[in-house]
Amino acid sequence: MEDQIKILVVDDEGITRKELQDNLQAEGYAVDVAEDGAGGLEKIEKTAYNVIITDLVMPGEIDGLKLVEKIKEISPETIKIIITGFPGIESAVKDHIRFFLKEAMRLGAYYYLEKPIKFDLVLDTISKGLNEHPESIKKVRMRAEDLIYEKYRDELEKGHQKGEFVAIDLDTEEIIVDKDDGKVLDKAIKKFGKMKFLFRRIGYNYVYSVGGGHYDN
Repeated sequence: MEDQIKILVVDDEGITRKELQDNLQAEGYAVDVAEDGAGGLEKIEKTAYNVIITDLVMPGEIDGLKLVEKIKEISPETIKIIITGFPGIESAVKDHIRFFLKEAMRLGAYYYLEKPIKFDLVLDTISKGLNEHPESIKKVRMRAEDLIYEKYRDELEKGHQKGEFVAIDLDTEEIIVDKDDGKVLDKAIKKFGKMKFLFRRIGYNYVYSVGGGHYDN
């Protein structure tokens, strides 16, 4: 199955957040939102995102520039898009924002968009970013698998200690435990269909793609 692209929108303007969230969801994307940099960082630490769209100028200790820097550390494979506004801003402030933009691009931001946001341009930028960096989708998926593994480490380790075979559906995070190695996969396939699973058995980690039919040790 194809991975659904996950996007995080970080903006202190409620209208912008809502419009982007509604429009992106209508296009089939999975979308989370945060109202400031601190909230965005909290989500980034817990969830693997393909694309993050963040305002540059936000209140609080973590503005858009600091958030981009954090994203580079935590999830460098994520495509980072900056949004900011210039109309009505004094010249000296504009120069400051331009400096921030240059720094954000230096830190790996893919592109920046000016407010008011033109949604067609947002979609085009996301599409181009994903097409130009196809490896990011696989890397984000691998990070998502790592996050789920860490989340359920105790259950997996208990299964390992008991000699059980544990399967976790990477999409719903539902767990199947079976002591019979020959049957757990069949049970997982019947229960979940063509999805991906994380397995733990006798000290080995496997990611199994039912649709693709491969194991990664």
